[in-house]
Order: sequence, then structure tokens, then C-alpha cells
Amino acid sequence: MTPLVHIGHFSDTCADLGENVKIIGAYLRHLEKLGNVFPIINLVPVQNTVDVGFNLSEAITNPEAAARMILIGNYAPPDNPNGTDNNVRKSFYAAAVEFGGRRVPIVTTLNGFELSYLKSQVSELYEIRSDNGNQFRSLTLAPRTGVEFSDDTLRQNLVASGAITRLPDLSAIPDVPDVSHVVHIDNFRNVKIWLSKRHQKLIEETGQNGGKITISFLPESVDPHGTIAAHDTSLGTFSASPRDSFFNAALREIILTTRSSSFYSNDASVPQIAQVRTDPVRDPVDFPIPLVGQRIKIQPAGAA
Repeated sequence: MTPLVHIGHFSDTCADLGENVKIIGAYLRHLEKLGNVFPIINLVPVQNTVDVGFNLSEAITNPEAAARMILIGNYAPPDNPNGTDNNVRKSFYAAAVEFGGRRVPIVTTLNGFELSYLKSQVSELYEIRSDNGNQFRSLTLAPRTGVEFSDDTLRQNLVASGAITRLPDLSAIPDVPDVSHVVHIDNFRNVKIWLSKRHQKLIEETGQNGGKITISFLPESVDPHGTIAAHDTSLGTFSASPRDSFFNAALREIILTTRSSSFYSNDASVPQIAQVRTDPVRDPVDFPIPLVGQRIKIQPAGAA
């Protein structure tokens, strides 16, 4: 049976179908180096580095993930608003992530939180030699390096040639900030979130007491490249009930549940803000839909 390779490419350049055809072509060309494989290639547009980071984490922690994967993350806004000589850009990086008995190769930018949600699982981190003068690295650098980094022999060749250099530690990867924020909005408009330690304790205590909390999506982002200022947050504060399961809620009730179908790399379930509806695809929710990276204010109901 021909081995399958699942490629997930999460990039700010994936919105144009014409460019996507070129990127897929580059993967197919370089995958010939791996011999007889059957590729499945998904190109996914992203909003910022939180979006890249959570999507990479989701792909790896998915309990139904393919045995062999190559993941790419690319969020690369201009380094200098006034331009740079010879298109000098910040580096890409290659990481080996160990999870569930698999070693998953990732090639990504590190302009924010691309690897932060997986940091505890990163076993090796390499800086990729700058490809200055190259305007479209999602086409020319990411597919080639991702494929070669996934193979033991080709990876050794990358090291020997100086194309990648192993870093002594993981200091280039920032920690996830201890601030509650949005990490994903799924197709049912459930808002998946990262909770601060303080908010985790508040939700646990409020849930045990049968109380409610109030939630606000703040007009600011944890992401260094977030674009929250233009987003409408005028719908204000709403109340929600802490629940340990989506199935413990009444119809039309807004809840913050500590369990979802997603997991972080420490095996903790990803919390989510959701509303139980008769038709979760078509029925609207009674709370504002935020942007990925948007900060969240949570406090006990009735607090000033």
C-alpha cells in the first residue's frame, strides 16, 4: 500500500486560488524525493500568529491524525514599514515535535505564537538559512524544506550543507501569555479559548457554586500582529454559565465549558464559549463573534 503523507499549510498567502495551485505544484515536485507516497495537501488561510499556532496544535493533537504529517506555518507581515534592501526578511524555522509516539516536522515563521501552543513538545529547533531576495517563501522555501526536513537522510543533508542550523534551546519560541484569549472560531461559531490561571480558578469555583460569569471580548489582541481595533465589539458584555460539558446545558443557554473536541499538547481539553441551539449550523448565537487573538475579560456575574 502506498504510504500517505498529510500536508497542512497554514499561511497568510493562501487566500488566492491561483497562488494555491503554484504551492501545491511545489509540494508535488519535492515529494518525489520521498519516493512513492500519496499526498493529501490542505492549504488554509490564517489571520495572525495565534491562528497559525492553534491550527498547528490542532493538527498534531487530533486523535485521528495521519501517521505521517508535514506541517507549515507562515505569517510574515513586513519586517520594516519602510522596506529592506534585497528583501531581507526574518528567518523561517524547522521544528521536530514529539506527540503521541509520532515525530512531526514543522517549518514555520516565528513572528509571534506559531509554536507556542506546542512548545513543551518541541524536541529540536533549527533556524533556516535566510533566502533573501525571495518574495514568495511559501512557494520556494517552505515546501522544499518541509519535505526534506521530514526525511532522516535529507534532514542530515540540510544540516551538513548549512541550510539549517540547530539552535541550543527553545528561547526563540515565546510562551503563551497568561491572558485569556480567543484561539479559534469553529464552523458552529463555538469560540475556543485559552484561559489564564486566574480565570481557570474563577470558572471552576463559579461552576461548583452553580453561579454565572460575565464575558467581554476586549478591543485588543495578544497577538503582535492582531487587528482588533477595526472589529465591532459594540455588543458588549454577556452572561454565561460554567459547565463541565456541552451536554449539561439547556436549549439557548450560553455556556463556558471546559471540555470540547480539541486538546492542547498537554492533553488538556480546549475550553469553549458556546450556545446550545436546535440547528447549530443555521441558528445565530446570542453573543458577539470575536477575532482570533482577541483578549477576553471574565468576572463573576454582578461584579463591577
